[in-house]
Amino acid sequence: PLDGIPRKQQGHGVVNGGAAVAQALRVHQHKLRKSQHSPTLGNETITFALCHATAQQVSVVGSFNDWSPTSHPMTQVAPGAWQLTNVLPPKGSYRYKFLIDQSTWMHDPENAEMQEDGYSGWSSMLNI
Repeated sequence: PLDGIPRKQQGHGVVNGGAAVAQALRVHQHKLRKSQHSPTLGNETITFALCHATAQQVSVVGSFNDWSPTSHPMTQVAPGAWQLTNVLPPKGSYRYKFLIDQSTWMHDPENAEMQEDGYSGWSSMLNI
C-alpha cells in the first residue's frame, strides 16, 4: 500500500511484460485466443503453445527430451499458431526452448520463469 494515495488508485502487482506481449499477440492475431498460456500443466499432460507468424516448423526442445530437435514437434493448429500436448515428464526442473525452422532458438514468451542459457540467450524453465 502507498501512503496518501486512495486504495482505488493503487496498482495490483507487477506487470509481466512477456505475458502481456504474448496475450496481445494472441488477441491481435486471433490465434490461440481461448487456450491457456504456455506451458499448461494438466494431471498427466503438458501443453505448449506459440504464436509465430512466419514459422514453417516448430519443436519443443529441452532437457526433458535430451535437447532432441525431432522428438517433440508442434502442430500448426491455425496459421501462425503452434501447439503440442504431451505426457508430463517426471517431477523435476527442466530447461526448454522452441526451435523454429531448425535454425532459430526462442524461449517461451508466455513463461516468465527463465534462466540464462550460457549462449547469450535465455531458456524457459519448467518446474513439475
